[in-house]
Amino acid sequence: MAHLKKNTRGAVTGLATHFERKTTNHSNEDIDPSRAHLNEDLLHDHSDMVTRFTNRLEHVYCMKREDVKALGTWVVTLPEELKPLSHDQKHDFFEKTKDFLTQRYGKENAVAAVVHYDETTPHLHYAFVPVTYDPKKERLKVSAKEVLNRKDLQTFHDDLDKHLKATLPFYEKGIVNGKTVGLESVEQLKKYGAEITAVKQELAHKQDQLREVSLKVNQVLTPLEVKAEVETSGLFKKETGNVIVPKKAFEELKEQAQQSVALSQRNADLEQQVVYWQKSSHSFEEERTIFREKLTELTKKFNQLKKSYQKLVRKVDFFRDRIGKVADYLLDYAKKDPEFMKGEKQEKAVGQNFVDKAEVDFDNQIKLEMPEKSLIQNKGITR
Repeated sequence: MAHLKKNTRGAVTGLATHFERKTTNHSNEDIDPSRAHLNEDLLHDHSDMVTRFTNRLEHVYCMKREDVKALGTWVVTLPEELKPLSHDQKHDFFEKTKDFLTQRYGKENAVAAVVHYDETTPHLHYAFVPVTYDPKKERLKVSAKEVLNRKDLQTFHDDLDKHLKATLPFYEKGIVNGKTVGLESVEQLKKYGAEITAVKQELAHKQDQLREVSLKVNQVLTPLEVKAEVETSGLFKKETGNVIVPKKAFEELKEQAQQSVALSQRNADLEQQVVYWQKSSHSFEEERTIFREKLTELTKKFNQLKKSYQKLVRKVDFFRDRIGKVADYLLDYAKKDPEFMKGEKQEKAVGQNFVDKAEVDFDNQIKLEMPEKSLIQNKGITR
């Protein structure tokens, strides 16, 4: 339902163009320009995303490096089960979602909250500057790493779900399930494992290329043995400041310099690619960790529910048997003494005594059965 992305300053203008539909030439074929008037800006301040972003950075510290993640963006899609609702109810869903995000990341840090109704599935684009307080420097700073940490990602869907249930009367079913976190089965977890392996292989390949280029750079920069002499002029052989080298040696030096420049550029490009693949690998590892923890939690809950269900089944079977015996018991009494069934108080007393006895018998039976069964189930979970 929700997807997070961390962005650099360089991506802000392009994102603003998409969010605020500043162009009619869309590469996304799902966009229907005839429905663009349905889109909503939920910030209602008559400003725009780039202006808000620029203004916020003027009041907080942000490193000047180009790779700094200065903008966080959440995309929250309308759940499938809410699509039949009225437009007003959909609006309420996105409005309350925006309120949740604003409370979580700070109203002063919000730079965009746009709902797109002109695509296949309605969704909210929420953009914000990830700001936190730096106690050492005693100032506010931009830090996506500290704001959008693992704890924030792990609790996000549950917290959003609770907020929507508390504020929307038509939101009862909720969105927290295996599909919400992107984990539908163990097979999907394996798929992420395969993707991580592929990223690591690509990273290793780029690192090998980088080593090869570095080796070539060192080879190119190996000093050449050049016979040179100092140029002189005049009767007294006064030095002119120039050095005379053979033409062949000069051409070799020129070629070496050109190769050095080209390989240095190639080296820099590969270093950037290695950094990119390292970040991709780390990102996949974080997602897989979250999925594993969610799977473990769901498995534990399933085992607890299964245990409760089995206990209830045994209890139903036990009482079904006892009720049959109560019926037989009462019939026997009725046959022996026809007047017995007419006494309502006697009937209730005998029936209640039988039920009480049945409950005591059942509790004793459970106490005898549960230790062994619990031990077996706990071993199963441990495995």
